[in-house]
Amino acid sequence: MRVMFSLIALVLIGTVLWLAIRYGDRLYYRMQLNKATHEFLTRRESDAIRHAVALLNRHPDYRPALEAAVQWMVAMRDFDGAWELAQPYAMETLPAPTRYHLAVCAYVRGDEEQALRLCDSLISSGAQSAEVPMPLVSAYPALSRGYMAKARTLLEGAGNRYQGNLLYHSLFGWVCYADGDVVRAGEQLAQALQCGDRNPRARLFLAVCHALRGDLPAMAMLLDGLERAGHKGYAQATREIELWQNRIRNRTYISPDEQMVHRQRLIHLRLADAAIQARHNDMARADEILVELSRDFPDLLGIATRRALLLEQQKQVEAALQLYRQEADRLFLAAYKLLLLDRAANETSESLLLRRYLTTGSLVLDARAMNPSSGQAGERGWVLNAAGEFTRSFTVHSTGNYSFDLIARGTSAEGIWPIVAVSIDGKLIAEQYINSPVWDLYEIRYPLLTGLHTLQLKYTNDYVILQAPEHRSFQLDRVIVRPQSN
Repeated sequence: MRVMFSLIALVLIGTVLWLAIRYGDRLYYRMQLNKATHEFLTRRESDAIRHAVALLNRHPDYRPALEAAVQWMVAMRDFDGAWELAQPYAMETLPAPTRYHLAVCAYVRGDEEQALRLCDSLISSGAQSAEVPMPLVSAYPALSRGYMAKARTLLEGAGNRYQGNLLYHSLFGWVCYADGDVVRAGEQLAQALQCGDRNPRARLFLAVCHALRGDLPAMAMLLDGLERAGHKGYAQATREIELWQNRIRNRTYISPDEQMVHRQRLIHLRLADAAIQARHNDMARADEILVELSRDFPDLLGIATRRALLLEQQKQVEAALQLYRQEADRLFLAAYKLLLLDRAANETSESLLLRRYLTTGSLVLDARAMNPSSGQAGERGWVLNAAGEFTRSFTVHSTGNYSFDLIARGTSAEGIWPIVAVSIDGKLIAEQYINSPVWDLYEIRYPLLTGLHTLQLKYTNDYVILQAPEHRSFQLDRVIVRPQSN
């Protein structure tokens, strides 16, 4: 009997110890996770994520640590880290909010098959969590499968509830793009990128929106990024541009204004197509597109100058000069290029040109007199071989819209060209992509009040490859401030 009681006592003690260890561990895990949560809420996000991941590494079965880490990583835009962390787990078994966050990760990474699978699992399970925006979860599969009307209804029905949500802006931009609403599509897709979106489709559509609006440097910046990430951005953009051209050509117009808008879009698309061909060093095809454009729109300014810029990049200076002469009386940049390249040009002819082509009230700011913070004088202007800036005060005598024309060029490194932040009176007004190895004109428009102002051009992305002869640089000749008609 005594032996039996001893055995029972041992079993009871063992059970109590087992329960104490098990639930003591759970209590310890919860305390550690609560500490990490407090860190996240008090803006120590990196510490919180690090502690949650460390807890999960020690105890892989503790799912709350996984759920918290995924949510926090997505909030901090570490989409790759969140996705990799969740890989060892069966994602369909995770709670609905975590599956939603992982669907966003998959979408941003461009893994749309996985994103669709996770969205479908949320829909089929009837997820009702307040943390899961079901209109967005339902809209994404609808869009991917071509049900545009259903997707638009879901997204418009959401109203302003999801302002600032990456997936909302990206999907709504996709819908607007498909409907031909270029302005709204560009606004929504730009907001998605500001929220951290880097989905290849979103970036491609935004690049084409920039092309449709004539902003070729912005288009090139996005497509260069896609190429560096391993996506065939330029080939995809060429196909999209061809689809848009067919769409515009086959359209029946209901008003002269609409026809004029689409004429301008068609011109912008063909210029974008030429820029893409030049980017792939198919200069012959780029020139062919420009020749066709000049033939179809004989009243269009600047085509001969664009062709000359291509020839100049190929060191065909005499042929480029001939094209510049064709447009020198019609286009300021062509006339200015004549001064840059023609050996007969001198200071007198340059002064005469500026007086002839610049409107009353224009200002010419020479780079050497703009207080460069570093670098050295070039053959013309000033070269920034490292990060630096130009700053200059100037006065305008009438309130209105002004054009800031940067005559500049750059050198690229690892396929990335110089980026110049343009500020007026301390306010950033543009980030200009200087994507030409020969002198080009980059126009930025901004309204000014009468009085004294300060212009700052800040070269922000200097880069040197020590093992290769590549050094990104920004060279500025001058800035011309011109009043525009209001």
